[in-house]
Amino acid sequence: MKLFAKNTSQSAFQDVPQHGDSRDQQLCDLLSLSLHEPAGRVRRLLKSHSTIVNRLERQRNHYIGEGHQKSLAASFYLPRKSTYLDFLNTDNKSRVVATFHLGDYVYGLNHLMSLENPKRNRIVLNHREGSFPYRKNVLNRYGNRALDRKSQLLSQHCNTAKLAATLREKPSTLILFSDLPHHFGKSIEVEFLGRRAWFVRGPAVLAITARAPILPVVNFMAGNSNTIEIKDLIDSTPRPGESFSDCVHRLTQALCSILESYLRSYPEQWRYLNHMALFFQDPEGAGNI
Repeated sequence: MKLFAKNTSQSAFQDVPQHGDSRDQQLCDLLSLSLHEPAGRVRRLLKSHSTIVNRLERQRNHYIGEGHQKSLAASFYLPRKSTYLDFLNTDNKSRVVATFHLGDYVYGLNHLMSLENPKRNRIVLNHREGSFPYRKNVLNRYGNRALDRKSQLLSQHCNTAKLAATLREKPSTLILFSDLPHHFGKSIEVEFLGRRAWFVRGPAVLAITARAPILPVVNFMAGNSNTIEIKDLIDSTPRPGESFSDCVHRLTQALCSILESYLRSYPEQWRYLNHMALFFQDPEGAGNI
C-alpha cells in the first residue's frame, strides 16, 4: 500500500518556474488574494522569504561550529515544555508528530525529539536523505538523541500497512510533514485560505490505521527566539457513524487549519510560500481553482 510518491521535495517543484515577469506577477496576485495583503507587502514578504530559506538551507547543508550550535540550541523555546515532559513521562503509546515546513523546522524537530527517551522507537518519514553536514551537526549537538540515519525512512521505501503495523505493535514516534501538495502522494480536497486546495492525505491515513493520535507541532521564529509550539493531541479514531474517508478529511482539514493560522502571522517563514499555487491545483486535471 503506497500513499507517498517517490519524487523528492526538489523534483516535485521543478514544473513551477521561479523567474519571469509573468510568473512572478501571477504569484504576487495569488498571494495578495490569499493572504489579503497589498502587492507591495507581498513583494517584501517574498524577498524576506527568500532570505530565510537561503539562510536555513546553508545552516542545514554546511558544518556548524560548536559556538553556533550552542547558540542555536539555546534559541529554541517551548511554551509548554513542562506539560510536554509530563506527557512524555506518562504516555507510552505510539503517536504521529505532524509538523510543517515553517520556521527552523529542521533543527526545531531535532531539539524537540531530543527530549524523548533515546531508546524509544522514532521514525522520520522523509522524501530525501539529509546531507552529511546536517547529520554531523545534529549528532554533535544531540548525540544519541539526534534524529539520525537510523531514524530515517524514505518515502519511496515506505509501505503504509507495514508502517502502521509497527506503530500498533511497538510504542513509536512517527514524525512527518503534513503540508505537501498532491505531487507527493494521494491527496484530499480541503479548504485553505478560503479556497479549495489539495493536501496529502498520508498523515491522516497513517494515524487512523495505526490507531495513533496526532500531535501537531509548529516551529516559527520571533525575534531571536525559535519557538516550538505543541498543539493539543488530535484523536484519530473515527467518530460514530463517520466513514474512513470522512475521518481522513476531518483530520487533514484540522492540520491545514493549524498551518493556515500560523501562515497568516508568519507567511514569509513557510518554505512553500513561493509554490502556493501547487496547493490549489486540482490533481484530477481540472486546472487551478
